[in-house]
Amino acid sequence: MVTKHYLSALIVCISLNLISCSSESDSLEDNETNLFDENSTDTPTHGEPEPETTDTESVLSCLKTLGTNYVVFDAEATESPLDQWKLITKGDSDYLDKESLGPINETHLEFTGNNQGSGPVTSPLDYIFTAPSTGEYKLLMRLYQRLEGAEEDKSNDVYIKMEGNFTSATDKYTTEDLQTDLKFFGRGVDQWGAVYSGDGGEAHNKSAILYNLIEGEEYTLTMSGRSQKANIDYILLYDTKDISITTGANKDLAELNDAQYRPDWDCNQ
Repeated sequence: MVTKHYLSALIVCISLNLISCSSESDSLEDNETNLFDENSTDTPTHGEPEPETTDTESVLSCLKTLGTNYVVFDAEATESPLDQWKLITKGDSDYLDKESLGPINETHLEFTGNNQGSGPVTSPLDYIFTAPSTGEYKLLMRLYQRLEGAEEDKSNDVYIKMEGNFTSATDKYTTEDLQTDLKFFGRGVDQWGAVYSGDGGEAHNKSAILYNLIEGEEYTLTMSGRSQKANIDYILLYDTKDISITTGANKDLAELNDAQYRPDWDCNQ
């Protein structure tokens, strides 16, 4: 185990898109991968060292949680340059801990480009994951609108698109709609809430974002900045057949749902 100070430094390194970050601290443990079976009778082959896991890979693993029918990751679980996204951590003056349940893992991202109403697609962040099972997956995010006096429909959206072997799981959007940058909005008016609805496509529908994903296939979700002062804590994709999630305007995605659908942070203890 390592300290939060070390992991916070590594997160910053990832956010700056550095190739590597060094430290004298112990290597991070990946809680989801069992690297050695104590009951195995096999012995390591001499002269064939196992590939090392880099600090960046370990931190990204900690920031991402894979269940049997869902995947959830912190907003900073990306190797893309943050550009106009600002990483905010506990202790920063802009840290949003006004609620009973503050940012999960004590970090969140705030978009600083465009204006509070809207703007062009910019500062794309890629999130790469493998679908844990085949199903219809719904996309949600935990959102905080830092309005600072602006109207309630400001600072409440991002752009999203998906790459990979998928099809649309809703008649409101075509697969092509979901492959291109689409407005994704919600409500968290000066509090933690959620992003839960698309807005656009050929029919300009306002509806939930649903994907048909295939077990074992790799996908890339891209989130880009749209409205300034929109804050994203984490991103959740889950199979609607097996899981029920409470969401809606000004309903806190984290507080109103089971903790297992938040990112793990065992390696930060």
